[in-house]
Amino acid sequence: MRYCYFIILCLLFACQKDTKKSVKIHEKQDTLPAKVETPKQIIKKYKKIERKDAYAFPLDSPLRVSGTFAELRGNHFHAGIDLRTQGVEGKPVYAADRAYVSRINVSPSGYGKAIYLQHPDGNTSVYGHLSRFSDKIERYLMTEQYRLKKNEITKYLKPNTIQIGRGEEIGKSGNTGGSAAPHLHFEVRKSNGKVINPLKYFTLRDTLSPVIKSIGIVPLDSQFAYYPKAISKQNIQNKIVYLPAGHYAIAAYWSDYFVDFNNKLGVNKMKLFVDNKIAFEAEIKDFQFNHRKYIYLHTNYGLKMRNGLSYTNLYKVKGNILPYYKGDGKIDLQAKQKVKVQVFLEDEAGNKTHLDFYLEAKPEVNIFKARKLHGLKFYLGKEESLKSEKYQFYCSPSEVLEQKNIGFRYDSIIDILKILPNDVPFKGQATLKLRAEKYGKEEYKYLLIGQKIGNTFRSIGGYCQNGWVQAKINSLGEFKILKDDIPPEVKYVKIIGSQLRIGILDKLSGIKDYQVKINNKWFRVYYERKYNMLLGDLNDLKLRSNLSIEVLVKDYKYNTTSIKKELKWQP
Repeated sequence: MRYCYFIILCLLFACQKDTKKSVKIHEKQDTLPAKVETPKQIIKKYKKIERKDAYAFPLDSPLRVSGTFAELRGNHFHAGIDLRTQGVEGKPVYAADRAYVSRINVSPSGYGKAIYLQHPDGNTSVYGHLSRFSDKIERYLMTEQYRLKKNEITKYLKPNTIQIGRGEEIGKSGNTGGSAAPHLHFEVRKSNGKVINPLKYFTLRDTLSPVIKSIGIVPLDSQFAYYPKAISKQNIQNKIVYLPAGHYAIAAYWSDYFVDFNNKLGVNKMKLFVDNKIAFEAEIKDFQFNHRKYIYLHTNYGLKMRNGLSYTNLYKVKGNILPYYKGDGKIDLQAKQKVKVQVFLEDEAGNKTHLDFYLEAKPEVNIFKARKLHGLKFYLGKEESLKSEKYQFYCSPSEVLEQKNIGFRYDSIIDILKILPNDVPFKGQATLKLRAEKYGKEEYKYLLIGQKIGNTFRSIGGYCQNGWVQAKINSLGEFKILKDDIPPEVKYVKIIGSQLRIGILDKLSGIKDYQVKINNKWFRVYYERKYNMLLGDLNDLKLRSNLSIEVLVKDYKYNTTSIKKELKWQP
């Protein structure tokens, strides 16, 4: 190690001498010639990306993140970090430390192809969205999949099954599962089940500060009657917001950046000052998986439902059991009073930012939009059931995170049930039933419930029993009965290199099961859901020449499609 440092110092000294000469010779130029490296460049080249006590970095490339720990991901906190792979798949992925493979997962959703490594320190490192596994992991997995005849599989391994060394290649990066672009998902889990920030193990080079983009004003005295008000940074920074006297809270929408502005990242350290006194602070260093749904109280669900952006609450919401908060953050605005409000943020590298504004009491001003209820009123979180001729609704108070009045209105002309406003966050699920009076009994097996997402009703599943279509829901909105009696499609069957590709598509209830046989032998495939494609490696069965390929696909209403195709393949 001392020898390495000596070499680096020599290089630095030599580079400094060459740089001086070069500058003297090219004194008319503004920059050094392209071939001459500055001391800073040499330090960057030789400086390790990890500290002495850190895990090995799982990629060959520099640390570049496209997603941060505990980042707000709609319905959950992000459990790890997303590492960039230059927009491509197939980068070698390495073990953070010596370990044994404790779990292998293959799924068309979530982490896709994922490996879990159990380390001697008790931690588990997770590597998600892989395109393939290393040879020894792949051999084990292939044996188990063919033995069980299962494409989607989760295997828990004993300590002596597959041992892994520190820095050993365990697979290739990819884009499988719920990934939207090629990257490596990397996370670290403690033995107590908590997920911790993996960046603590690596040296972070980040010079860009977070940016506060918008502020939400939350009317606490009348939050059931009015929606929070969002105000852009341009319209609030160093300005006065006039409000009636009362109790208020602040939410904020922000983004952080790493070395460029290509990805919007999260911030886990925040403070709120009122008249130069700290009113609220929070820092997320870890979390329990069973607490992930409390993101709905950590963020402002009402603002999320109205404008689609995740505003972080800078106050303690009733019912929020997360342990990160100090102070309640509530602002008591008295008549004729003016208060100064400051929001401070700090990212993982210590880059800081803040935004200042003022609240002033003015009785004749009301900036909030009324929260209107239509139809039959129901107190969600207190009442448990509601029944009518057209629909039935059941929800235990323990299944929701906030108590609010909502309205039920059924439109008999278009057969749509509207349960609004949709600003009540769920911890669990409610049961919704819609009367199938316009369908015959022979159609019952094809019926399900759809929820409006954007301009389209999408399946949330369900079944019909005794004339009622029933499904579980975890958010409010607009619902209707849908009928799916159309089988899935097999769009194509083709071979590219040694890879078998099969295009499959179901337009409503979704693909539930898929099976492929080649020459009457079960053949494993991976379902790449976002591409509507089954992928398989023909080298699995050591096949040659004429191939008789059978494909069977079922959707969630048990509509089935099967085809058979003859292809030739010469490896």
